[in-house]
Amino acid sequence: MKFMQLTRTASLLIVGLGITVPSQLNASLLFNGSDSKAVLDGYYLDGTEHSNYTFEVWIKPISLGGMLITKAEYWKEWWLAATSDGGLSLGGAWPNYYWGTVAAPGSITTNVWQHVCCAVSSGQASFYVNGNLVGTEAVHDPIDFMSQSGGSLDGPMSIGYADSGTTPDYAFFNGSIYGIKVWSRTLSAGEVSVIASTGVPISTNGLYNAVMLNEGSGTAIHDSLTSMMGRVLTAQWSTDDPTFRPGVLTNGLVAYYPFNGNANDASGNGNNALPHDVVLAPDRFGINNAAYSFSSSDNYIETPVVTHTNTYSISIWAYCNASGTRGLLGNDDEKCSGKSLSLVNGTPDILNVHPNPSWPNCSGTHITDNQSILLNTWNQVICSVDAGTVTFYINGQQGGTYSGVESGGTNWFIGGKGINTTQFRFSGFLDDVRIYNRALSSNEVAQLYACRIRRLTFGLPMVLKWDEHLRGNRQQCDDFKCDAKRFGCVFRNRH
Repeated sequence: MKFMQLTRTASLLIVGLGITVPSQLNASLLFNGSDSKAVLDGYYLDGTEHSNYTFEVWIKPISLGGMLITKAEYWKEWWLAATSDGGLSLGGAWPNYYWGTVAAPGSITTNVWQHVCCAVSSGQASFYVNGNLVGTEAVHDPIDFMSQSGGSLDGPMSIGYADSGTTPDYAFFNGSIYGIKVWSRTLSAGEVSVIASTGVPISTNGLYNAVMLNEGSGTAIHDSLTSMMGRVLTAQWSTDDPTFRPGVLTNGLVAYYPFNGNANDASGNGNNALPHDVVLAPDRFGINNAAYSFSSSDNYIETPVVTHTNTYSISIWAYCNASGTRGLLGNDDEKCSGKSLSLVNGTPDILNVHPNPSWPNCSGTHITDNQSILLNTWNQVICSVDAGTVTFYINGQQGGTYSGVESGGTNWFIGGKGINTTQFRFSGFLDDVRIYNRALSSNEVAQLYACRIRRLTFGLPMVLKWDEHLRGNRQQCDDFKCDAKRFGCVFRNRH
């Protein structure tokens, strides 16, 4: 078995969702950099050739360098590693020559957990550290994922070292590895950013392998998504693992209304709202008294938040059960100034109100998106407005971008058009309202949508790592965790 010795040794890891098989909290696999090993008795993906794939992992190196994951097969080997100068490497041998690339020196640091990802599309590899693109390089296309645990030509899938087969093993990793995940498609930059910041993917489509290395004891390791298993040879279990801290984007957050039994502001800014004839109801997770129900009567929630500019963002979860024009938030002052975000037969729409030519004569202009929600189901609606240009999003998916959003208006009213609360009455349920004083980026919108998930199920016992921590009675969750109310965590400020 021939592995080309790297001039720079390397290391890499993969993690995201804290997937549980027989496991304990706070577990990872620790490698000593000299003789620690773990192997998988099988292969990633379906054991065939692939041109589009993604590796992702969490790593906490004690020193830089050493293999992370490798496939040891005669002339079809490959490796994913981080170099001794803190760069990343993807390389191998096929069909009769060695290939490899090194990118982004200085991207990886020691003694800190960091998310590392390599997303490959038809011979082009994009390397990420903590959600940030740090380099792109050309690589061999395709690579072969078949491997066997025995035989003269095949070797195991190695973790934390390079299995040479015929010569002493080498390129040992020094540090902790948690959560190797392999995808059968190329993750986008936005998807990688969301996973690195929240531990939660936007979509699990294409997630094929999840070798979490969180068993915590014994010699067996498991792939949570397939029947593949492996063995801890000389590595050791550690109680250290990544702690996901999925914030809800507090930068520019003016008010956050999670509707936890009331209409209080959870942003810390004191912008508590006043509910009028609305009724507490179950939210999208079925939790009682965690959303508000609106009917066709004079129901609304008045906030003290005033947005006079035409730069802001609104995020809201809505269950709309009627067609027509249904107001989500509005600040129309009934004096020819203001704007309202509504659903017009399910389509997001902003109405600007302005003098024509002067008050009390007013006119309005509509800015209507090109996508619609489904009635009688929960949907996240976001409008991100930057200097009068709005981009709409439904359930994390970007719609159209349009100019013409105006300034002005009074304080925001939830569930209507503005001060005239009888117009554009909402019908259905509203929850998790966020108001920002800035425009959100598409990546931030994706992160907010990813935070919708309470638990992920793949037909196997699987929970989010941070959900798992909270259920484990870890009482120190930060304010503003993604839907932190969903996990029964005590809200505390931590400074």
